[in-house]
Amino acid sequence: MQDAPPPSNEEAARHDLDKSPLLRTAEQLGLLAGEAEYCKVEDDELDQFIAMAHARIATMARKDPLSIAGARMEFNAYAALGRADGPKEGCRAFLDRFRAARRSLQ
Repeated sequence: MQDAPPPSNEEAARHDLDKSPLLRTAEQLGLLAGEAEYCKVEDDELDQFIAMAHARIATMARKDPLSIAGARMEFNAYAALGRADGPKEGCRAFLDRFRAARRSLQ
């Protein structure tokens, strides 16, 4: 049995449009958390960001346990990706973006 070909850019874009705002937010915040860990952001700063990100996810999910669980899985998957790849712009430039995102969660 052959593997299916990878999705085209158009298919990938259409798939992304199908995602809920909750999942898109979980992806973005998870990726930021993983990239911050890759760049060795201070533990306190990273822990605070993750706590605020989880709170934002819970608020967006309207306290629905299934939605929260799914969004946290998405958050964790994208955090792992961020830890593995690091930010595209490099760590020095990333720190400004990370801190701006952290401020927006407060």
